[in-house]
Amino acid sequence: MRHLLSRVALAALILCGSASVSALSVTRFSPEGMMARIARVQADFDAPAVALGDDGAADPFLVDCDDDAVRGSGRWTDPRHWVYAFDKPLAGAVSCQAKPNPDFRDLQGQPLAGDARRFATGGPRARLVRPWSRTISEDQVFVLRFNAAPDTRSLLEHAYCEVEGLGEAVPTRLVTGVDRARILKAVTGSDEADAWDDARLLQCKRLLPPKAQVRLVVEAGVRSVGQPGVPSTVGLAEDFQVRTAFNAVMSCTRTNAQAPCSPLFPILVAFSRPVPRELAARVVLDTPQGPRAARQFGPDDNEPSGDAVETLQFDPPFEERSTLTLTLPDALRDDMGLPLANAGRFPLTIEMDAMPPLAKFASGAFGIVERFAEGAPGQGRPALAPLALRRVEPQLQTRDLILSAGRARDRVITDDVQALQWYARVRNLQEGSLTVGQWADRLALRAPREAREGEPRIDVRSRSVFAPDDEVRTLTLPGVRDAEGQDIEMVGIPLEEPGLHVLEVASPSLGAALLKRKGAVAAEQVMHVRSAVLVTNLAVHLKAGRDDILVWVTTLDKGEPVSGALVTVLDCDGRRLLGGETDAQGLWHAGAPVPTDRYCEGTEQSGVFVTARIAGDHPQAHGQADFSFAWSGWDRGIEPWRFNVPASRSRDPDLVAHAVLDRTLLRVGETVSMKLFLRRLDRDGVKNPPAGGLSAQVRLTHDGSGDTVTLPLDWKTSPSGGQYALLDYTIPRNAHLGTYSIELQPLADTPDDWIPWLHAGDFRVETFKLPLLTGSLKIAGDGAQAAGPLVAPQSVRADLQLAWISGGPARDLPVTLSAVARPLAPAFAGYDDFIFGMEASAGDWNPEAGAPDSAGADAGASGMRRLILDRKPLHLDAQGGARVDLPGLPPPSEPQSWLFEASFTDPAGEIQTLAQTAQVWPSAAVVGLRTGRWMSRGEKSGVTLLALDTAGWPLAGVPVQLDGRVRTTYSVRKRLVGGFYAYDSHEQLASLGTLCQGSTDAKGQLECPISLDRDGRIELLAQASDAQSRVSRASTSIWVWGDEAWFGEGNDDRIDVIPAKTDYKPGETAEFTVRMPFRQARALVAVEREGVLETHVVELDGDEPVVRLPVRESWGPNVYVSVLAVRGRIRRVPWASFFDWGWRHPLDWMAARLAQAADAPEPTGLVDLAKPSFRFGLAGIRVQSEADRLRVKVEADRDTYQVRQHARVRIQATLPDGAPAAGAGVAFAAVDEALLELRGNASWDLLDAMRVERDYGVETATAQGEVVGRRHYGRKAVPAGGGGGFNATRELFDTRLLWRGDLTLDDQGRAELEVPLNDSLTRFRLVAVVDYGQGMFGTGSTGIISTQDLQVVSGLPLVVREGDRYEARATVRNRTALPMALSLSADVAGDDGAERALPGQVLRLEPGAAQTVGWPVTAPVLSGQAATGTLKWRFEARTTTGEAVSDRIAVEQTLLPAVPVTVRQATLLQVQDGVPQRVPVEAPVQALAGAGGVPRGGVLVALQSSLAGTLPGVRAWLDAYPYACVEQLSAKALGRHDPVAWRALMERLPDYRTESGLLSYFPGGRGSVVLTAHLLELAERAQDRTYALPNGVRESMLAALQDYVSGRLTEDSWAPVRDDFWRKLIAADALALAGAWQPGMLDSFAQEVDDWPTAAVVTWLSILRHVPELDDRESLSARAEAVLRARLSRHGASLVLADDTVDSGWWLMSNAATAQARLLMTVLDRPGWRADLPRLLTGLLSMQRDGAWSTTAANALGTLAVDQFARKMETHAGAGEVRVTLSPGALAVLPWADMPGGDGVRRQSLDLPWPQQGRGILEIVQQGQGSGWATVAARAAVPQTLAEDAGLQVDRAVVPVSRARPDRWSVGDVYRVRLWIRARETLAWSVVSDPVPAGASILGGGLGRDSSLAMAGERQEDWWNQPSFVERDAGVFRAYYEVMEPGERTLEYTVRLNVPGEYRLPPTRAEALYQPDVFGSVPNAPLSVEPLP
Repeated sequence: MRHLLSRVALAALILCGSASVSALSVTRFSPEGMMARIARVQADFDAPAVALGDDGAADPFLVDCDDDAVRGSGRWTDPRHWVYAFDKPLAGAVSCQAKPNPDFRDLQGQPLAGDARRFATGGPRARLVRPWSRTISEDQVFVLRFNAAPDTRSLLEHAYCEVEGLGEAVPTRLVTGVDRARILKAVTGSDEADAWDDARLLQCKRLLPPKAQVRLVVEAGVRSVGQPGVPSTVGLAEDFQVRTAFNAVMSCTRTNAQAPCSPLFPILVAFSRPVPRELAARVVLDTPQGPRAARQFGPDDNEPSGDAVETLQFDPPFEERSTLTLTLPDALRDDMGLPLANAGRFPLTIEMDAMPPLAKFASGAFGIVERFAEGAPGQGRPALAPLALRRVEPQLQTRDLILSAGRARDRVITDDVQALQWYARVRNLQEGSLTVGQWADRLALRAPREAREGEPRIDVRSRSVFAPDDEVRTLTLPGVRDAEGQDIEMVGIPLEEPGLHVLEVASPSLGAALLKRKGAVAAEQVMHVRSAVLVTNLAVHLKAGRDDILVWVTTLDKGEPVSGALVTVLDCDGRRLLGGETDAQGLWHAGAPVPTDRYCEGTEQSGVFVTARIAGDHPQAHGQADFSFAWSGWDRGIEPWRFNVPASRSRDPDLVAHAVLDRTLLRVGETVSMKLFLRRLDRDGVKNPPAGGLSAQVRLTHDGSGDTVTLPLDWKTSPSGGQYALLDYTIPRNAHLGTYSIELQPLADTPDDWIPWLHAGDFRVETFKLPLLTGSLKIAGDGAQAAGPLVAPQSVRADLQLAWISGGPARDLPVTLSAVARPLAPAFAGYDDFIFGMEASAGDWNPEAGAPDSAGADAGASGMRRLILDRKPLHLDAQGGARVDLPGLPPPSEPQSWLFEASFTDPAGEIQTLAQTAQVWPSAAVVGLRTGRWMSRGEKSGVTLLALDTAGWPLAGVPVQLDGRVRTTYSVRKRLVGGFYAYDSHEQLASLGTLCQGSTDAKGQLECPISLDRDGRIELLAQASDAQSRVSRASTSIWVWGDEAWFGEGNDDRIDVIPAKTDYKPGETAEFTVRMPFRQARALVAVEREGVLETHVVELDGDEPVVRLPVRESWGPNVYVSVLAVRGRIRRVPWASFFDWGWRHPLDWMAARLAQAADAPEPTGLVDLAKPSFRFGLAGIRVQSEADRLRVKVEADRDTYQVRQHARVRIQATLPDGAPAAGAGVAFAAVDEALLELRGNASWDLLDAMRVERDYGVETATAQGEVVGRRHYGRKAVPAGGGGGFNATRELFDTRLLWRGDLTLDDQGRAELEVPLNDSLTRFRLVAVVDYGQGMFGTGSTGIISTQDLQVVSGLPLVVREGDRYEARATVRNRTALPMALSLSADVAGDDGAERALPGQVLRLEPGAAQTVGWPVTAPVLSGQAATGTLKWRFEARTTTGEAVSDRIAVEQTLLPAVPVTVRQATLLQVQDGVPQRVPVEAPVQALAGAGGVPRGGVLVALQSSLAGTLPGVRAWLDAYPYACVEQLSAKALGRHDPVAWRALMERLPDYRTESGLLSYFPGGRGSVVLTAHLLELAERAQDRTYALPNGVRESMLAALQDYVSGRLTEDSWAPVRDDFWRKLIAADALALAGAWQPGMLDSFAQEVDDWPTAAVVTWLSILRHVPELDDRESLSARAEAVLRARLSRHGASLVLADDTVDSGWWLMSNAATAQARLLMTVLDRPGWRADLPRLLTGLLSMQRDGAWSTTAANALGTLAVDQFARKMETHAGAGEVRVTLSPGALAVLPWADMPGGDGVRRQSLDLPWPQQGRGILEIVQQGQGSGWATVAARAAVPQTLAEDAGLQVDRAVVPVSRARPDRWSVGDVYRVRLWIRARETLAWSVVSDPVPAGASILGGGLGRDSSLAMAGERQEDWWNQPSFVERDAGVFRAYYEVMEPGERTLEYTVRLNVPGEYRLPPTRAEALYQPDVFGSVPNAPLSVEPLP
């Protein structure tokens, strides 16, 4: 009755002044009629039908459907709009009606008039699921899904196949049974056939002819199951083409189209259909040498799976000029059993060509030829450049006739710049084609010009690189004995003079074979083969660091250092950078960086070019000046990444930032203080950055939300020279809980430079209670293992000790102890490259059995947890200790980690946990193994076995063994009926036996050289036995490749450098073992980091290749040691050679004779293993230097204090040499130790923070890797096969006593200060963090205790809710040696100030005892309209006998509402002059009242001048966007309103145009219809000629799109679905926008928009709006609008496109935001949409993330939509004033100009209380010409009994984890909350809030005292469904989602109950943060918690 009366009263208010009253009418109802997709019903009214806030008003319609399974609920989103949402979208064949509700009454008390509204989804609609491809098989099965189950008979009557060439339709059959199940499994990838009950599988009733056009037709009229069934109104027609007939095609490589097959390349046979393996194996190629079998390949050239063979390959070589015959078996059939269509072509005769001509330099484009490769110095033998020749001149020949192989021209260069230039020319002109102009550019070393379209090209091999005036000499090549032979002849070109030789061979024979070109003149038919050859005996090796360069010059023949060599460094353009001369060790070092990363367009080279030369009189020149060079890029195979070290090549020194914080754990409202340091790291240590490089600001970023606060910094310099900045930041009360990162950004040298933010530390903001107890838990073995590691223990002992943080044992306390065994992955310092423990897949390996065996697997092998102790009760003794023995434990077979947890009740009122982890080993010997990442089949590779003790020390003499097995996975493809394939996979294991066994050496290692003859994944198992025969195991997997792998290329030059240990101290000697393949070598040993720190040239002996280096202070904190080992040529010098040349140079001969190698290998035609060689290795070590450590001492004047006393503290710091640290800066903090129990403060360790391990910054390159080597000159046969006491009230409990960040030490290195203590009874940590100068740091600390004889501590919950009945607890402690008789009192006061005294209690406490007392209380009701309240508690204890002692504490407790105020409804109103807005408002009937009977909550009016403003987030997002294709560049220009950038892009736009006129994403790419249409759309929608397209390009774009829409142009683009119609829609829309529409463009479109994706419907509506001459335009538009309105989700302030297709089309640059933006722009001028425009824009803005949309296209279109909306709706935004009244309240006048503003928007909010009677009229009036917007939200506290669904659904379940009693909850129990959240549409930033009983702990936050065991088993969603961050607040768990996609997600968390009582729990609620009227909630029952049993 009250509700009805209030409605009448409201109506009277509204009608005041009205002349007449009209009945309420519906202005729009959606959906109506037939609509395929229906998820909601929406009704709009012409006047307010209900009051805002009256969300309990009756529904105006009753929705009834003919399907009993349909469920839904209605709600009023605001006074004019009602929405009924179905629980899930309606299926097909469902009809519904919405009848006016007879119980509904509008504000005038009138019922709703009118007839019922009807709507239906129609009959079954078919959707094709498979096949995806338009090419089908002859027996193709079509998988269709229906939105309603079709009647089978009706379906078959209406479904048929139209086949090209057949005059009648082919009926279809339904595929059922096993075939259906198999096909659906193949489609879904799993046995989900039951989930596809809506699928029907159709097949044409005859085999389809090859290549025929086929159309599958399902006509309209298919009826649904049931009687009479609903017929479909829309059919389906899909076009396909049958695949080609089964045929076989032979292919081979030919020199030209008319030539026979080349004998050097494989012959392929490709089948158009898969062929069974057995039949394919019978295909034979007959050759003169006999029949050949083929290798088989399956789909995509992979190994065949099952019977699917598609390609055969016959490998070369073949005999030249021979005839081969390819024979196919007569029974050859495809996988369908169909015969070969072109069988008549077989057997097939194949003619082989002659061997093709060949001329090829062994050096390729470049190579180094040794001066003395053919003989030692003095022999007079010239260097030879190897050249391979075959049939270069087809001349007649006779026996013994020497024929010239041709002539070569040679130019010798020794000038540095010319050498660089000719090197670049030759490399850049090896192959390819250029225009004449580009050829000239390449020769001149200019960047090649762009080629004109159609400009002719020449082959670069058809022209000589030499100009006519080049000084070139002609050389006659050695003869070729057989110019017509098929063998390759290797000849040597003699080169007498050292230097760079540019060699070029001109051969007409090669040209005739390879350069055939019609119309070419004879000169252009000559082929030129060229190479640059460096003849030298010098090898240049270089190391380019970040700040230096080092050059080492050695000889090639002996590997000796070359002193006195002149070194020059050039950049890649030839400009001289540096120069110098090598020292006695052949070294030259310059302390300047060189640009190794620079690229030069002219030379097309990168890096620096380093030359070295010696004069002819140099002792190592041997009479001729010598010259050599190297590029910095010659590092193939020795790149830093191969050595697994962190690398950096930045020239700028590294920077390190660090924040020393007072605390790292804080509460909201507290102040975090920090001292910030920024230093640069260079080779000389830690330095201040330059004054201009200091960061001007610090950024605090919340992890998860990304919320940032940027604060200014003021940098200071301490008297000792160190720079620092101080910062104090008070954490806002509304700050998110969680971790905050502290970041600094150094200033860049120039505005264009970008320097990343540097992480300086972090702190956490949480809700917590400080513990009062501390303790320890120790786990030890029994007997002999009591003090050692736990090795297969039979029992263990647990010792627990608890004490008060303020001192004294925690006596007589009950404790529970639990333990779980978990798998352990061992790791040991210094052995990072070894693998310990078993792989998960190898846990079943039993080598003795030779097969998988799971019987012995335990937790370690399987990765499972095993409970070994479950809540064993213990009781602490008088000293606070307890001991327990745990016998009978099963020994583990693998390493395990045993986690023990002791749980106890802390006097603070929470159950807390101490944890300890013990490592348990199966054996005293821990085995490990080291392998490479891969091996090559048949090659020897090293595997190292290692035995360590459990502490990581090596064990000698331990028996170890290595076993192997191969794991092969087979995936077999089987053909199913209808063109589908199924894949079956299985694994097979085969033992390889024992590969190696033995005992470990003194280093605990055993080297195992192994060779594996199996390909694939090889599993290796290492085993070691200790003295008791206990076994440990380790396993790993490697890949063995049959052929050389691409990623292994160039890896042969890498060697291992193994340090004896990884950590050293200055003064020690570091030892490194070098694993090199040389017997002897000379090595450059370099200590490196930023650059080269020091070098040593040493001799290495293969028998003991060890390097020893004294460790220096300057090496800290880490260095890298590299070894570059070089070896000269290996020679054999027989005695007879003395008579050949030794007699002329006896000393040289004797030296060569002494240095000879008896086993020097002879060269072959392909390789020279005796050539000069090198190897490179690298290892890192850490150096623990103390040169930067300050010794800091902190002392207090005494150890123990009373509360509020002052402690005198002295700080003293000394330098490493003992001198005082005068002038050093100090950051001092005094912090409660209880806080550190929860989270330590690692920021105090400033020295460790500054000792950042440095990256490796050196690149090593060497010319030695470019040496060609000798060749055996002569014939080389064609290879076979392929390659490869304080009385005041204690109330000050801050966790920080004092922070001083700017203390300075005096001349004696001392400082004193006074620390005032607060009221906490605890231990405080006093810490001094000292910095001296720029690079010395140290930390010191001490502890003091604040205590008193009688202590009272609170155990109150931090928060309680109204009506909670709980026990208010306090603990009283007697710290004296005498008993105490005490009286206890407690009182509490609320916000109203009224105090309530609780009954007094008496207590007797024994000496040292503590006891908890409690008072049963009920939390009061909040007063007034406050959202929260505060309860002020006071506890007091006094002695009643003896000496008067007392303690009194005051604590505060937060009072929360049991029913919180939430947003019930909201609406968006436009505020403009002359249009007053009057909104009836009424509090919900069930709303709870506050003081004075006024309902809680009220009406919130949020005013804003503009809905979007200037979009600063979009600009920032686009500014930071890194990529630059044409679409992204256009979006950045438009989104940033940057016409300059747009013009610059338009100038380059022709470069993106393709021949068809379409645009490509990058120049030279493939044209894209979607991209072309997108740019046209942007230009047209901008409505500004500033953003126009160039005329020529625009015309070609329009023509191309017209051709595409009309079918004259096709586009072959990938798409996950067939999207031809959608692409044509996009193109047609762009044409329509541009005024280039042509009649008939859409004649081929089926205009059933119901089935289209939402974005396509929006595009269609856009076309209709821009083509006025289109037939039936208005009716088509009405239909499209009706479809779109049915897919819009309405909320009070927004309208959002929301269905399951809105985010489809990502490959077309389409998503929900682009669709919403296009819709807004399309309907902007439509009268029927005007009232919805603001809500459409609000919906578009709700899709932003951090102020921007997610794609460049969305940001461009979103910006355009906002601009167009503002021009139409916000022309006078922010002028005049707004008057707001809520009758009968007072008037509020708000001038727009006085409102706070930013980013183009002025904002102000009014929080108006409900009128006294809970109802009234809200009136908002604009005065003046201006306009703006008002979002009005009704807020109330409404008790909830049923689940609510306003766009979100929430379900909740509670699952016990541990429970003392099965039927009730008790203190200490743990439960898990499982939440299900379902969203209907994409939401940005949503939060799920779930209540927790007062005093309960939410586990999992990661603070100290958490329980891992209790959390075990928490379910985690996949990462994309996980919350962005969570908050574990007192009384509530909150999970935030940045994006909540449509669908369901699950969330779990764990709660521990701490306090007995009966607790009220508010509803669990999920809501959109920026759309608070989008929410869902579910009520929760009260929870009763009983005391401990």
